[in-house]
Amino acid sequence: VKSSALFHQLPPMTCPEFAFIGESNVGKSSIINLLTSSRDLAKVSKTPGKTKTLNHFLINSKWMMVDCPGYGHARVSKAERHSWHELTKEYFLGRQSLAHIFLL
Repeated sequence: VKSSALFHQLPPMTCPEFAFIGESNVGKSSIINLLTSSRDLAKVSKTPGKTKTLNHFLINSKWMMVDCPGYGHARVSKAERHSWHELTKEYFLGRQSLAHIFLL
C-alpha cells in the first residue's frame, strides 16, 4: 500500500492502474476489499471523508487499484476538500499508467 497526498509522492508508474472515485461514503473502499477478497486492505469507515489520500494497492505484482478521496459531503474543511479535488484532477490528467476510472 502506498498513500499519496501530493502528486509527486505517487509510486513509480510500473503497471496499469484502475482508480475508483465517487461521492464520500459510496463504497469505493468496500468494493476494493470485495474485489480482492480482503476485509481490511482498504480502510472502511461510516464517517464520510476518511480516505484523504490516493491509496495504491498492488495486485498480483501486475496492476494496481487506486482508492481516491470521495467528493460531496465529507466532514472536512473547504480547503481540505479543495486539495483532494486538485490532487485527484492532477492524477487523472497526468498519470500515464492510469488505465481506467470507475465512477461509483
